Amino acid sequence: MLESKRMTVLTNILKFIAASDAGVKSYGVFISHAWTFHADYLKLIELLYSIKDFRWHNTARYQYDTIPADDVDLFHDYLPGLLKEQIQNAHCILLLADLFRENKYWPQKEADIGRELGKPIIAIQSRWFYSIPRQIFKEANEIVEWNPDIIASAIKRHCKL
Repeated sequence: MLESKRMTVLTNILKFIAASDAGVKSYGVFISHAWTFHADYLKLIELLYSIKDFRWHNTARYQYDTIPADDVDLFHDYLPGLLKEQIQNAHCILLLADLFRENKYWPQKEADIGRELGKPIIAIQSRWFYSIPRQIFKEANEIVEWNPDIIASAIKRHCKL
């Protein structure tokens, strides 16, 4: 099921790239991910693509596949640099509250790098109505609900093209 969703998302990404007009500006968005295809991550991508007249591109890339999973030192030494490069190319960071609750280390690292680079952080509330982790209030410039128009408005408000 998750593999099917992953393929749908990737297919939509390819369609978007193919349909993009040269010279049309789009918002560079880094979506917190903790190196997994979390259900909320996939849902957020689906929501962002559903927004009419809103161009965006995901600056997060999954090049970590080339790192041996059992090489923990290499994993932790290499990935922060990769994250910094990806976040540098973003206009903002979308921080998923549920992902932050489940795996705090990488989303916190992404937020720290974003702050260091002066990137606005937009936190997205839990889809499941859990309380928002206290740390997110400290990290976020704004906290929004799971609504495509509200998310797009927040991105437009905080990101300069």
